[in-house]
Amino acid sequence: YAVAAERFREALEIDPTHVPSLYDLGVIHYYQKDYPKAIEKFRSVLEQDPRHQLALRGIHESYIGQRQYAKSYEVLQQLVRLNDKDARTWLDLGDVLFKMERPGDAREMWNKALQADPSAARVIHDAKWRLSRYGAGASGQVKNDRSQR
Repeated sequence: YAVAAERFREALEIDPTHVPSLYDLGVIHYYQKDYPKAIEKFRSVLEQDPRHQLALRGIHESYIGQRQYAKSYEVLQQLVRLNDKDARTWLDLGDVLFKMERPGDAREMWNKALQADPSAARVIHDAKWRLSRYGAGASGQVKNDRSQR
């Protein structure tokens, strides 16, 4: 990663707002498990392009790597607002809610993942598996955690 990171840094010396280099440096930091630096680079991308979904996803994954589920949840909410047809985001929302000990809300998100994009075969498979293992099936009524309190 060192050589690639150096090339991206050189590009940023020429243009500190170069989104592809900022993003790729964020990815390198993520793979090196340097999550705070990854988040910093992804946030720099968002300063240039607030709708950059891959940067938001990188922030989400970095928070997951740090087990900061509430922060990850907030980022996933932003992603859903940008594209409510992204089945992967709904699946990830369910996973984060499950980790936050909100299984009813998690099942609701997994059900939304099933409906968001009929062409997302892998996500649909994963959502069905989670629902079969952790609660009501795709066609079952699911109470969310807020209504159970």
